[in-house]
Amino acid sequence: MLPFLAALGIKSPVQHFFEPWLEVSSETELQFSYTDQAINRKKREVINAYGSLIPSTTGIWCAGAHHPHTVKHNFLFYSAIEVLSFCSMNTDWLAKPGNVAFSALGLCPVASQVEMLRSRFPNARLHTVFGNDVLGRIADCKVALWAKGKDADFHMHQDIIIAQYNSKTFRIPEPIFSLHFFEQKCSLRAGIRTHKPKAGFTTFLELLKEAP
Repeated sequence: MLPFLAALGIKSPVQHFFEPWLEVSSETELQFSYTDQAINRKKREVINAYGSLIPSTTGIWCAGAHHPHTVKHNFLFYSAIEVLSFCSMNTDWLAKPGNVAFSALGLCPVASQVEMLRSRFPNARLHTVFGNDVLGRIADCKVALWAKGKDADFHMHQDIIIAQYNSKTFRIPEPIFSLHFFEQKCSLRAGIRTHKPKAGFTTFLELLKEAP
């Protein structure tokens, strides 16, 4: 596989697992296609030795699911390279290939993406693997709501996250804001598991680059 992926720390078994869903455009560049079946349009995430370009799209890059009804766990990410990074640090999830799916939604996830994935993988529990920052935690909450056919508005004023949901306003200090805390405040039980890199890192790719 591509040397620059190995240089990032992407393990060889992970590269082989995802090979059917990768597009190699050259020895130094890799692409991932996000497909929006409703409008028959693709956008591409591009990664090379110099960095990555992640699209904003209504499409989805999805890997690991040959038989959708057997999938028990569907992991949602901003980017496909974050999928590979997470799996390089959590290879146990690849032990049962038919059991898992991995979906990248791009920079700005939307409700229609989550609705499509819930329909495609009806037996799967959702896992969110967004950034370990306030935007990633808001994305956790938005996905949890969309999965229930609901929505809420979030904005930040100084160090307070203000959530407007179900005709009510909730104010949560940013340092303690999380999906779990939001669920407690608004009596939501989404059953979604969140995964974050350890403190000090926003993404698993950042963490992987620093791993010994």
